[in-house]
Amino acid sequence: MANIIFTNKCNINCPFCFASENNINDDISVSNSFDIEQVWKITNYLNINSDFRFCGGEPTQNPAMISAISLLLSCKRRIMIMTNGIWPDEFISYIANLSPKFETKISYLFNILHPKLYKKGEMERIHHALKIVNPSYTTDFRIYYL
Repeated sequence: MANIIFTNKCNINCPFCFASENNINDDISVSNSFDIEQVWKITNYLNINSDFRFCGGEPTQNPAMISAISLLLSCKRRIMIMTNGIWPDEFISYIANLSPKFETKISYLFNILHPKLYKKGEMERIHHALKIVNPSYTTDFRIYYL
């Protein structure tokens, strides 16, 4: 398993975030220095059964995320994305149009806050992301907040 901090940028400010000192600071950016070539180099050191876990910040904020996922899927790797679910439109489109043969190769860990902590429209984006990754998802399901 490889845990990859794919960016320190984040589009929200979670109260429990271990990286909160970096996630809203525009002066610190891993996202511009961590690219697809680095992901490829990591694959050479791992067992073929190793999976990749993308975390951050919000990993979908890295513009190289789609390329990294495509590369890893072509190498038959499993991927976990630790996410807040507030995805950029390009990432939403990519995941929504992913070939069915790859859908089971990606798993997601959604960190969801209490609805009162989101700005207008963010909860709807999360519900949309949940519906994409699990078509049987409905907002009628109860989400329990700590």
